[in-house]
Amino acid sequence: MTSIYFVSFMMQVFLYIFYFFLFSAVLYFLQSRNQFISKNSLFWAGWILKVSAGILLTSIYTYHYKNLNENDIYKYFGDGEKIYEILHENPLDYVKILIGIGNDNPEFTQKYYNRLDWWDRKYSSDLFNDSHLIIRFNAFVRIFSMGSIYIHTLFMNVLSFLGLLYFVKSLKYVFAIGQFSEILLLFWPSNLFWSSGLLKEAIVWAGIGSMMAGYFLFKQNFLKIIFSILGFLLIYFSKFYIAAFFLIMVAFLWTTVQYSVKHRLWLVYFVIAPVLIYVVADTMAFMLDLSGVKDFIIRQRNDFVTLAIQTKAKSTIDYVTFNSTLDLLAYLPKAFYHSLFYPFPFDAHNLFMLFYSMENIMMLVLIVSAIFIFIKYKSAIEPFLSFKQISLFYFCLAYSLGLLIVIGLTTPVAGAIFRYRSVILPFLLIPAAEILNNWLVSKKHKKYYEKLKEMDL
Repeated sequence: MTSIYFVSFMMQVFLYIFYFFLFSAVLYFLQSRNQFISKNSLFWAGWILKVSAGILLTSIYTYHYKNLNENDIYKYFGDGEKIYEILHENPLDYVKILIGIGNDNPEFTQKYYNRLDWWDRKYSSDLFNDSHLIIRFNAFVRIFSMGSIYIHTLFMNVLSFLGLLYFVKSLKYVFAIGQFSEILLLFWPSNLFWSSGLLKEAIVWAGIGSMMAGYFLFKQNFLKIIFSILGFLLIYFSKFYIAAFFLIMVAFLWTTVQYSVKHRLWLVYFVIAPVLIYVVADTMAFMLDLSGVKDFIIRQRNDFVTLAIQTKAKSTIDYVTFNSTLDLLAYLPKAFYHSLFYPFPFDAHNLFMLFYSMENIMMLVLIVSAIFIFIKYKSAIEPFLSFKQISLFYFCLAYSLGLLIVIGLTTPVAGAIFRYRSVILPFLLIPAAEILNNWLVSKKHKKYYEKLKEMDL
């Protein structure tokens, strides 16, 4: 038996290596045609670190957690394996479950869904999400993986990295972002880590990249519609609160750029857009058989606190529950602090928390430096800021701050906050990165003109 397991393991290793080189070749072909990233060295560093982070994340979930079936990666992987087994019993039913057509009936529930542990929500601690998409992903990839979770992770790495590449390409093409922003988007630690595993954060990035490409890159209306809808659905069936925010915010970003809206952008992004987001999110909540957004946030918070108590979650920040809208509003300052600034080094009581406290310090240094430099060198920087970039700044700030508040309101556990905010922080940091980038550009131009004067040109 030992020799059989060894042979199986080695076959999985060789298959992983084969897929890695195959995907690397495909991605590099796309990079050479589209120039997603300004330098090929950055592209390769981003891809290799993405794969490495995927291996690290999967290994942590494999060897650190005692009960594999209870952690977020393996519970979806395990249900995907069970759906894959249906392929051998009834291929047509397998396809129906995979595409979600003709599968929602008592017969399928009795025959198949009762076998699954996580198809129906038991006691969800995830904010506004659905697990069916990621389970279906695992059920499909299982055809090619020989049952190796690391190969599943590699497939997810490709989706996530492609989404990130198209996101960067869209920002470069329309908003002329600099290399500093590219580096930040590729290598920001928490985003790199959490978007590299069999988690919904990776699917969210695939959806974000697809939507941005649909709105800003493709010229043909057919491709615009297909990629925009595909991207929205990927986000919607993973984390629908992000879908509601992103749909409205990107629509406003596209409108302000398309029609050169330059005035009262604060009103567009911080007043009109939030109202529409609430309406859209409320509609989506009812479509998912949930209550309205306000009541759901209150219930989600209280359920999460109960779950934290039952599971004795070590990184629980507090056990505050909400009984009314006033309770929710009173907690807003703490929600913002917990989701954005927590923890500082003095809050860290383990290596995991220390890592995030260091990331928070990096974030604060970047933001404070950008604010200071903009105030001091405003006259030098402003000529290099286009109205498109200013609109992008408003978009990034409104989108990220709004989502951070929602996460802080609903999530009392630091570990969950760190993961949920990982796909949001890069948006918050883009304005800071671009201010610093434009400041460096202005300094180069100043030196250039000084040299011209010295040459009497």
